[in-house]
Amino acid sequence: VIVFSKSTRDWKALAETGGQVLGVDWAESLPAVASQLAKNVGVQGNLDPTVLETSPEVAIRETKRILEGMKDRDGFVFNLGHGVRPSSQVELMQAVVETVQSSTRPPREET
Repeated sequence: VIVFSKSTRDWKALAETGGQVLGVDWAESLPAVASQLAKNVGVQGNLDPTVLETSPEVAIRETKRILEGMKDRDGFVFNLGHGVRPSSQVELMQAVVETVQSSTRPPREET
């Protein structure tokens, strides 16, 4: 179960709802949120949806910034920090998807 609550600040309380993953809007720092949570709680987010109205360069840069910030966090799910806006450009969505796919690391094996 993914729990998404826009403009949340009490992440520990939100995690106590029992969701396995918390969705984080684009106004928050993903690494800062993740640092407040137990390792068994996944984090999802949080590309600013307006990035999909800019340019391929900006979309790729912002996607890489998020991926870099979360590279050591198991249970991270890349996503927008809220929904796709009607003015989003399909080619920028494609650039984001390709960037995520090319940056995805294989799951860690259990020891």
